[in-house]
Amino acid sequence: AKNSLGIAQVRLANWTVNNVLNYEKEISDGHTISAMAGFEAIKNNGRSIDASDMDFPVQQEELIFIGNGLGTKLTTQSEFTSSLASFFGRLNYDYKGKY
Repeated sequence: AKNSLGIAQVRLANWTVNNVLNYEKEISDGHTISAMAGFEAIKNNGRSIDASDMDFPVQQEELIFIGNGLGTKLTTQSEFTSSLASFFGRLNYDYKGKY
């Protein structure tokens, strides 16, 4: 009997956060300071499960399960994750647009 069964399950979560703050102030005649500060966070998750079986000796779907086929059995499991958190900033000084 040539029949097969395959099962797959995939989950994924993803989020990105990015915040930036800018500030500028003239502190006296011609003297200006400016600042920028920021934060970024990125996170990814994952999961993947695959299984297949073939050549089941019966045709009734309610009796077909992964593991009771006569053919080649294939299984795969994957898991992946990544994370990043960063802070960044910049400070500038300006005197009448020259420095």
